[in-house]
Amino acid sequence: MEIPSFGEQMLTFLFSIIIGIVICLWYDFFRIIRLCRRFGQLAIFIQDILFWVVSALLTFFLLMARCDGVPRFYVFFGEAAGFIVCRLTLSRVLMKISGAVVKVIKRFLRFLGAKLCHPLRRMLNRWGIKISINMKSLIDKLLNSVNNVKKGLKHRAAVLYNQHRSKKSKKKPSSS
Repeated sequence: MEIPSFGEQMLTFLFSIIIGIVICLWYDFFRIIRLCRRFGQLAIFIQDILFWVVSALLTFFLLMARCDGVPRFYVFFGEAAGFIVCRLTLSRVLMKISGAVVKVIKRFLRFLGAKLCHPLRRMLNRWGIKISINMKSLIDKLLNSVNNVKKGLKHRAAVLYNQHRSKKSKKKPSSS
């Protein structure tokens, strides 16, 4: 096994810093998606698995290409340093900008929905058909029905009414 030269090690370290920045941006991609929409536990679990698989593959390919598959401490250190530096600098700016853009898009969609629904309501009201669409209450009802499903089953004692019989209901054998 040949020991890489100092220049090759520095180049590998630079590549590992770049991979750390890419991994941080990949992580921010999932954070931005979660800003736009709330996800259930299963979807978040799948996103996390996807994040870790892609991150591991990037590290694996870097190790295969630059270090002949031999894990080197400076590669992992470079990835961690790149991730931390990106998270403390570029990621903060990116998330602030993304949060503002997501807010503007959501407001625009609400505005567009109100402008499209209002003429439709007026037209239907002329025909004597009253429609009251309150999207917030509709979404709340939908979320409540989903949350009620998540509550689960009743406890066994509440379902099996005869599981714990009182002493009065037990029959004592007669001694005649």
